[in-house]
Amino acid sequence: MAVHQQSLSDLADRIRSAITEELKVSSAGLPFRVTDIIRQGGILTLELEPQDLRRSLDETMEDGRLGWKGESSGSAEIISVLPDISYVNAVMTSGRPQGKARSFSSSRPVPGTSRNALGS
Repeated sequence: MAVHQQSLSDLADRIRSAITEELKVSSAGLPFRVTDIIRQGGILTLELEPQDLRRSLDETMEDGRLGWKGESSGSAEIISVLPDISYVNAVMTSGRPQGKARSFSSSRPVPGTSRNALGS
């Protein structure tokens, strides 16, 4: 069965476009509100609630990043997610976390990359 060169070219263009869109969407981050913070040295345990009810915590966020802006900006690397109790454990990488009831944004790791930078 012969495949036309134009068909392959169109397929490659669609795949590149889909990958570009996925990178754009995944780096934008997901907004969450912090309802509790427990600090133990550089480890944070955060209780989060999504600001968009169509979103929820899940294990795909592990190895992703948390970030925040405001009085103090900063970020943390997510090391584990406990979706059943809405908790995230993270290691501080910069700054200091804000107090309770502040907004954080989380980004999932992009397949094929080591870490995904938080969309700010």
